[in-house]
Amino acid sequence: MPLTHSIISPQERFTSYGSARRLRRRIVSRMACVYVALIGCLGTEGFAHDGANGRDNGRVAENSALERFTNDVTYLASDELGGRDTFSPGAEKAAQYIIQDFQKHGLKSAVSDGSFRQPFQIDLGRSLNSATTFLGFFGGDQQLTMKLDEHYKPQLVGGSGSVAGDLVFVGYGIDDPDHNFQEYEGIDVSGKVLLMLRRQPVFEIEDSPYSGDEVVEQAYIRSKVAAAMDRGAVGIVFVNDIRTAPSGTETTLENSAAFGDRELGLPLVMISQAACNQLLQVFPLKDKAGNSVTDLLTASMLIDSSAAPLSQAMTASAKYSAAFEDKKGWGYNIVGVVEGEGPLANETIVVGGHYDHIGIGSFGSRAPGRFGEIHNGADDNATGTAAVMELARRYAQAEKKPARRMVFIAFSAEERGLLGAYHYCENPIYPLSSTVAMINFDMIGWLRNDKLVIYGTGTSSVFDAVADQANDVAKLQLDKIAAGFAGSDHLPFQQKGIPAVFFHTGLTPVYHTPDDKTEALDMAGGVRVIDYTEKFLDQLLTIEKIEYQSGGGAQRRTRPAYLGAQMDFENITEQGLTIREVTAGSPAQEAGFQAGDIITQIDDKPMRSRDDLTSFLSAKQPADKIVIKFLRDGGEQVLEVILGQGGRRRQPANN
Repeated sequence: MPLTHSIISPQERFTSYGSARRLRRRIVSRMACVYVALIGCLGTEGFAHDGANGRDNGRVAENSALERFTNDVTYLASDELGGRDTFSPGAEKAAQYIIQDFQKHGLKSAVSDGSFRQPFQIDLGRSLNSATTFLGFFGGDQQLTMKLDEHYKPQLVGGSGSVAGDLVFVGYGIDDPDHNFQEYEGIDVSGKVLLMLRRQPVFEIEDSPYSGDEVVEQAYIRSKVAAAMDRGAVGIVFVNDIRTAPSGTETTLENSAAFGDRELGLPLVMISQAACNQLLQVFPLKDKAGNSVTDLLTASMLIDSSAAPLSQAMTASAKYSAAFEDKKGWGYNIVGVVEGEGPLANETIVVGGHYDHIGIGSFGSRAPGRFGEIHNGADDNATGTAAVMELARRYAQAEKKPARRMVFIAFSAEERGLLGAYHYCENPIYPLSSTVAMINFDMIGWLRNDKLVIYGTGTSSVFDAVADQANDVAKLQLDKIAAGFAGSDHLPFQQKGIPAVFFHTGLTPVYHTPDDKTEALDMAGGVRVIDYTEKFLDQLLTIEKIEYQSGGGAQRRTRPAYLGAQMDFENITEQGLTIREVTAGSPAQEAGFQAGDIITQIDDKPMRSRDDLTSFLSAKQPADKIVIKFLRDGGEQVLEVILGQGGRRRQPANN
């Protein structure tokens, strides 16, 4: 479920961010100096850092291109901006930052009200009305009222509703007569609220589907809800099992979209293990001998060790209510223009890149176990936004106007489905009939082996030659792909019959994770891409006729190789990289890795830094087999792993 907010009108604005800019300047000053010193030592051949065509004059010349790019990316990807989710204060700060830079360097607002903002309203899905939400348990003179977000979290799959009924513990809520495990047998749950464990038990029974990692159909959330509904239950109180959270005392809660957002027909609320323990201490279960069971861990182990149900009516009733409401929010494309001059001045070239990212990982994260951490989006797409800003400065400050109108757009809501770009193409500020080309930046911060990928060169007959001619100084290794792909803001333009290319330095292992931070980027490489693009644009500006051609349709971007082990990069030791968390269902989990394992070597490569790992994985493909040496409990072990394929969107948990 995406982050949700109340409707914000286009007229509403967040407060000034002057203090933030001062802090940012202090943060990046040393970093920029280091980069500049490094380039000074290496030489500047092939780096047109101050503008490839003499545009870097006046106000633009106050810093080098490398300093400006570093400055912009560092601020946009800072923790202060919180991951720039479309409707967040951080995204608003990014928008203000871009607008002020456009104004400073002489761009005009392409929007008629002078604001630079092209607003569009978006359906945010459903969010919880906390004022009407309640969960409590009652029995005799005892009452236990739970606190929202601390003890419990209503789930979207359960929808809105109010329920009340006697509480019944049904273990894992599994009815599997084929394997002699029936937790509903002999117990009436009609009109009752069920206390239910997530996933499935683990039995020490050879050849049992419950003896290993196999997931039985009855363990999926949809199956559990269906089984409860078939028996007349009115609601489910769900709690993490001891495989998901082994301590049995976890206070963490899944977000409301943990199991998806399609309603399954029965109110469902998740409580933490700690809250469940509070419940059991007040209203305990009974084991077969009649002894009180006052904690989740004991209850779970009784089921697992005996391979038998512990289902029973409890001495409490439950009352639960929740209301999810449809929400909408405003996104803003930031649109500046440098007018052209001459016979082609009424034709438009669009230069764009999205400035939003995925916030704290509430959607789209490839690190689902790290929900709540800031996904800074340094490469994706602070680098692309900074590229748009830098080229806007150069063309706005040029002594001579460009031959065509140049429109610079920082798109919003790309991560939510290219919504900003689609809005512009459906509501263009300048006619699409006279828009002759679009250049899109998305992730240009990892220039490896000088390789720049250019998608969409087949959308116009001129692009292939222009790409080569522009490379006389940069000497990049161009990977020209005729087709585009269906994953970034050039796509809506291509679908409207506009020639469009997409500049990209490739996916990385930190893509859509909290580890996509500024420190990992090749800033100088990003500037090389910008300088190359300026040459590319200059070539386009001299071509009299640019026409769209078919045959360059979109294709899907190749997914990165995926391990599924989140490293503790903040506490790297001389021994190697410590695994902080293993993602459920990942190749790392399937191979047998655990949190706390220390990876010392992969194949023949020692692992001592973030770069060691990311460089190694970026060169691999899904389905590649790797050999990992690691330390566990002081002893060295070796495991083989078959790498998986990363995905753009996080899928909701099924069980």
